[in-house]
Amino acid sequence: MDGRNARQLERSQLADELRALRKGRGLLDAELRGRVGPQLIALCGISDPSDTALVRKRLSETLQNLTAELPPDLRLAAVAAFGLGEEAQHRFYAERIEWLAAQLNVGGRTAQRRVGHALELLVESAVRTGRTTAVGSAEFPGEDWYIDFFRGVLRLDVPTPELHEERTVVAVQDGVGEIEIALTIPPPAERARPPEVEASIIYGGLIKRADAPAAGHHRFVVELPRPLSAGESHHFMLQFRLPDRPADAPHYAVLPLRSFRKAELITRFGSSYVPQVVWRLDHVPPLMIEAQEPVGPELMPDRLGEVRLQYSALRPGHGYGIAWVWPDTDSSGPARTSISSSS
Repeated sequence: MDGRNARQLERSQLADELRALRKGRGLLDAELRGRVGPQLIALCGISDPSDTALVRKRLSETLQNLTAELPPDLRLAAVAAFGLGEEAQHRFYAERIEWLAAQLNVGGRTAQRRVGHALELLVESAVRTGRTTAVGSAEFPGEDWYIDFFRGVLRLDVPTPELHEERTVVAVQDGVGEIEIALTIPPPAERARPPEVEASIIYGGLIKRADAPAAGHHRFVVELPRPLSAGESHHFMLQFRLPDRPADAPHYAVLPLRSFRKAELITRFGSSYVPQVVWRLDHVPPLMIEAQEPVGPELMPDRLGEVRLQYSALRPGHGYGIAWVWPDTDSSGPARTSISSSS
């Protein structure tokens, strides 16, 4: 099968191929090329299965992306199983299981079960979208890059609202060196100039250009450390300090402009002042994001005042996130702002 042709993944076959990867030194094993079957070739977008260096690189990138959402103990189990980290590059699989057991303070059999559970979740994650990540396939027509994973954390429990956004981008074509990001923060009607937004890079790039092409719209061009080759991924994180002002329809939403594989959105209101009602935005038209009454399932913040949402296979032109209504209209309590993020 050609690794550039999108196709459905076979769950059992993919699981068998992942189990085969655990042998010997895992991803560093000299026989790695011979253990990669058609499922992994398609999943990782391996254009030349005879190129051991390419095979190892694509496998490593894909497995790291898939393990990013696992709970800490299962993420560690995956690291041990495949020898993903420097700390788990033992010669034999059994030695990595001993290392895992010591790290988790459990017995060998329990460590084996954790590896099995991690592998099941990896397969489920890969198959869930019903498609492969093959580079150059019809899955990403006209796109030079797409977002494999997005995490946004909006903090409203601090004096000045903060937004932290992480993105794992994957190049579809060679030479991807810049990523454009947009934020929309509706300005008050009486104010013509857009509210100020402070942006900074935490890691993974630098802000090459920032402007506000229209009232309330902010655009940032992130320059990557180097241009990406087709199939190569890169992770970076930005921080925004947002204006604190009343909002008619407070929300935090992502509006994809291109393919989004997975997204996680976390909103922290704090435990001392929570909204009157909170609801989920899931595949809604942009105009519905600013509805001042629930247009989706109602949500309950946890005891810390946090709401955590996850999405997969986000569709361009639709909104995903959270909206809420404060219990009163006075100026006390946490920050009151609205924000939509686009890539």
